[in-house]
Amino acid sequence: MNIPADKILYGSLIGAAVLLTRIPYVGKFFRLIDTLIHESAHAFMTLVFSGSVDRIDLFTNTEGQAVTRSKGKFAWIMISLAGYIGSSIVSFGLFLLLSRGHFTAVLYFFIGVCVVNLILWVRNGYGIFF
Repeated sequence: MNIPADKILYGSLIGAAVLLTRIPYVGKFFRLIDTLIHESAHAFMTLVFSGSVDRIDLFTNTEGQAVTRSKGKFAWIMISLAGYIGSSIVSFGLFLLLSRGHFTAVLYFFIGVCVVNLILWVRNGYGIFF
């Protein structure tokens, strides 16, 4: 049986992602990127529903917190769901870009997310250092 090269590449990327997050000390920084995207999704959805984002905190144990204000229960529900849904959509999109060979676009995406969050929302010491 002959497996197409794109499927091998896609499987290798998923395997590499899993392994990178499990490496002691280094893996924490890769998991923190996911936390940053998760909290950014909460912040983005808050802005969609005309709320305000006070700050995003990133912690050393790879947890995060988005402190937001919004009006209405529907907005609150959508903001709450945005973290996991946003992380999933972004990871799917990034894997799609990687599978098509757009490695620099992925790098620019991560740099952009970090810079925008640092300028607008990240206020705690560890988050700024990261």
